Amino acid sequence: NILKVHLPGVRQGLEKMKRLREEGYVQELKHG
Repeated sequence: NILKVHLPGVRQGLEKMKRLREEGYVQELKHG
């Protein structure tokens, strides 16, 4: 629980990476 409160930036970073990975996957499907 302490980590979640203490590291909000890490959580945002993980969400951003996940979103970018999903977008890249979609683009690959479109091009492929």
